[in-house]
Amino acid sequence: MVKSFVKKTVFFLGILTLVQTQGIFSQENKELSINGFMPPQIFVSTQTQAFLTGHQFTIYNGRIWSKEDGQTQWSLFLGTGLPFFPRGERLSGHEWFETPKEIVEIAADGDTIFAFDSENHMYRCYTQTATVDKPFEWHDDFGWPKRIQLIKDENFKKARAWGIGVRRRDILWYTDIFGHDHHYGTMGLETIYMLSENGQEIRFTDSGLPCSFSKTILGPERGSFIAENMSVSGSTLFLINNAGEMYTRLIDFDTMGCDPMFFKYSYNPPEQKYSGTDYRSNYTLWGLPNEEWKKQPQIPLHGKAKLSKFISISQNGRGNSARSLKVAGLSDDGQPGFYQKQIDEENWTFVRAAMEIPETSYLTNVAQTGKKHEFSYKGSIYKNSKKIEGISCAIEDFTLTSEGSCNLILKDDFSGESVSILLYPLELWTFLMQKDPGFDGTPRNYFVTPSFDSATLNTENPAFTKILQEIFSGTSLNLYSFSASATTSYVHLTGRESGEYEIFLTAEPSVMAPQEFKTKFHLTAPLLENSIENQQLILDCQKKYTILDAPQISRVIMENKKQIEQLSADVKDLKGYSSNSTKARWGYSLVELITTITFLNKIDFPKIKTVTMYGSDIMKTNAATFRSMAEYRTFIYPFAVSLLEKRIEVYQNFLEELSETPKSLPNQMICNSFTDYFEKAGISKKTKGTSEVLLMQAALEIDENLPLYGGMQLIFSDEEQNETGYSSFSILVEFPEFIDAYLKGRKTNSLSCRAVFKKLSQNNLNNQNSNNADKKNKAEFFFEKHLKKNGKLILENDEIKILTAKGKILFVGKLKPPAE
Repeated sequence: MVKSFVKKTVFFLGILTLVQTQGIFSQENKELSINGFMPPQIFVSTQTQAFLTGHQFTIYNGRIWSKEDGQTQWSLFLGTGLPFFPRGERLSGHEWFETPKEIVEIAADGDTIFAFDSENHMYRCYTQTATVDKPFEWHDDFGWPKRIQLIKDENFKKARAWGIGVRRRDILWYTDIFGHDHHYGTMGLETIYMLSENGQEIRFTDSGLPCSFSKTILGPERGSFIAENMSVSGSTLFLINNAGEMYTRLIDFDTMGCDPMFFKYSYNPPEQKYSGTDYRSNYTLWGLPNEEWKKQPQIPLHGKAKLSKFISISQNGRGNSARSLKVAGLSDDGQPGFYQKQIDEENWTFVRAAMEIPETSYLTNVAQTGKKHEFSYKGSIYKNSKKIEGISCAIEDFTLTSEGSCNLILKDDFSGESVSILLYPLELWTFLMQKDPGFDGTPRNYFVTPSFDSATLNTENPAFTKILQEIFSGTSLNLYSFSASATTSYVHLTGRESGEYEIFLTAEPSVMAPQEFKTKFHLTAPLLENSIENQQLILDCQKKYTILDAPQISRVIMENKKQIEQLSADVKDLKGYSSNSTKARWGYSLVELITTITFLNKIDFPKIKTVTMYGSDIMKTNAATFRSMAEYRTFIYPFAVSLLEKRIEVYQNFLEELSETPKSLPNQMICNSFTDYFEKAGISKKTKGTSEVLLMQAALEIDENLPLYGGMQLIFSDEEQNETGYSSFSILVEFPEFIDAYLKGRKTNSLSCRAVFKKLSQNNLNNQNSNNADKKNKAEFFFEKHLKKNGKLILENDEIKILTAKGKILFVGKLKPPAE
């Protein structure tokens, strides 16, 4: 196949020879063409020059050129140098893709070459028959279970480096932390790694994950290491910083322990009777945790010796140790070339080579260190949803990455005694697309394995010891004993066997119970906050605008429209994820049921038992996460959209009214939150009053933590019961048309709009006597029968009233005096 397309490119080779004989050197990609223009050999890979087993590649004039090892002439790869869809496949009705205009970056390893075009779209091609895809044919899709085109988003268009690592038959086996080998299986995998713009964060995805860079690896030195460059081969990462310090680590989604549906793992050394050359070793227990970062020996520099940021790692045999490391630089006498060694060797050797290393790429030998990728939380233990007093908890080093250990500290507040338990959180596999879980308003979900000495659970306080043992007894190094969800705001840890105990910690002090806190958190997601905090969406009310500002006003209007589109798209995506994950959950449970009743789950070969052991929990967690997120967003987003639509309407009217005379945007006409509108209308954050229809005390409260919510909480209480326990029940009252009503009625100091009633909680009135029971029954009956229909909000003079559909006064209170 290769020979056939080489023959077809004789014409192109003639052109290339002419260019070379004329001595013309391409200025394109000069900074990355360190091996020279169409070089005899690529020694150190870059983003435009790469090599894999048997082939070398370079980019020239937006095309990929290649040659086989041993050849001297370069030719356009597969005849065109661009990814293309085979004509025969296209005519037969298969899905096809447009040929890109140009290729700007490439990476290669093992039997795989990946490429990005100028639009940041990715393409892939294989040189062997080790995958389900045909060799020497381009593909524009990636991932699983749904294969789509991978596109660099805004976070990675300026990535410092990227690469691919392939673990397949060339390497053959992976050796775990216990020294046990595991065969690659039938197809292995390829993983794409991205080094962030700041050089500290490593994101990845692979052929068995959804097509997004949501998975993260904790970098060296707990994420504080700032890498100048990264190279990848065989799932092994190679990093170098500005001081010439280097780290390596073999890690991917499978080896880190995140794929229990297809691999069996253990934190305890198991027996291993198969070698890595035996296919059956793929089914044995893989040791955890994944290997840590290994600091490579420093390269000694003398005389004129220098190191550049250009590094390269390549697989050159079987097993973990078959990796060659290279660092481009200058020798002691100033000659160009590269330092090289095998990954587990101690000494570096310099090899002279005809390389053209840009002066700007040399390291300054000054170390730079960033902030550790760690987050701190404090909290409590809950038993059956009730907080246990006298015990506090803390995690000061949670990484919020897909892997990375942390320490849970539990303290007896009475004696001051504390215990520390090491945790190994590993991110759950999901088949749904995610963006940046943990940071974007959605949680990152984990299986968690604790590690501690048996004496850890024995303390001086018997009560403290009892709780520790009830939570942790028998869980040390017991695979995935706990589950967790985490964001920058909270960590929620629960036992997988029993939900009796919960450990809930928050970044900021909070007295809220876990579910209440999580609800508040998800109702103030970053996309929501952007609606009121992004200055690109807001005009300055104090500024005098003229007709010359019309373009700026138009841009602000357009940005608000885009924000509405993003909110709508987010809700649509979450609803789709919720539906798909719920279907998958029940579909998977059916598979599990069938395999159980037919005893197929007792079979280890193939991996039916492995799949069914954790799959149900994984699917259940995915379903619950996206279902709750969809519910939260569906609840709050319509109010945010109404604010944005009103903002757009006011700005458009203002733009139409604008003339040559400078004009200010009317202050009173626009607010950025419902909280501000309520405030301007004279409604206090907490308004005390009464309910005439229920004959109870009442209070109307605005939640400042939900500025985009167009509603309030109405709390009814029986103050006579304060001595024996405060008794109350509450409802939500929403005002969908409040903004229009306020803008219409602000000049007349009167306001009237629709009120929508929603039940928030069960009636908690104590039943200590028949009077309380009567009040409880009356309140519940009243809500069920009389508040199903919409009521009315009336602001008039100094009073605020909420009426039922039949005009009965559900609440009456006093408005604030108008501000002077």
